[in-house]
Amino acid sequence: MIKKFAAAFVSLLVAVTAGATMSAAPAQAAYNDCLNAYVCIWTSTNYGGSLYQWTEAYIQSQGDCLNLSGSANNNAESAANKAGPWNGVILYNGANCTQTGYGLARGAGTTALPADWKNSVSSIGKF
Repeated sequence: MIKKFAAAFVSLLVAVTAGATMSAAPAQAAYNDCLNAYVCIWTSTNYGGSLYQWTEAYIQSQGDCLNLSGSANNNAESAANKAGPWNGVILYNGANCTQTGYGLARGAGTTALPADWKNSVSSIGKF
């Protein structure tokens, strides 16, 4: 009985392990991963790396200026603006939507922020 149980367990373990190694790699991030009515940033160029996204309503609830925090702060390399009725958004390199801004019109995206903007976005506001 124990031998049958052990054999069944080994068979199950092999099947589970084989399934794990045969699973597909996660898909690369893309512009379309940014949902409609959201403003999105990615931590790598070409909409790659980690995706962070916020609704227009959430940014408005923050006084029309969202201060980025945690791993989203100063970590953007590509961005997209799919926010609804806004004309566009501005990515700021200072907190509280201060200092210099980089604009993205509604529906626009960039696969690579300019070199002086990579990893320097601290807040997002509307225009």
